[in-house]
Amino acid sequence: MGGASAPGFCFVSVISFRIPHFPVSFKGRISILLGRADEAEVTAIMKTIKIKGMSCQHCVKAVTKTLSEIEGVQDVKVDLSRGEASFEEAQPVDLETLREKIKKAGYEVG
Repeated sequence: MGGASAPGFCFVSVISFRIPHFPVSFKGRISILLGRADEAEVTAIMKTIKIKGMSCQHCVKAVTKTLSEIEGVQDVKVDLSRGEASFEEAQPVDLETLREKIKKAGYEVG
């Protein structure tokens, strides 16, 4: 656990899970500042999605640019060999929005 916290508060860093048969996995760390039992602040969630149709570095750049332009998406990393794109979700992003934007760019989520 990092850094000093105000009295009565602590930071908890957790979470790496995958939902079977769902094209998005949640990896990395979710940092939560815990205060009262009914308050929590989530700073960012790392997500990974499968991208079909990429074959070269131009594809990587196109997918990176497309995802980076979506509000709430930041720190995009695309792995051509794995056919995946990972990013931090600073605010909730609808999976259908991701699908539509990726499809417009010429690729497919899944």
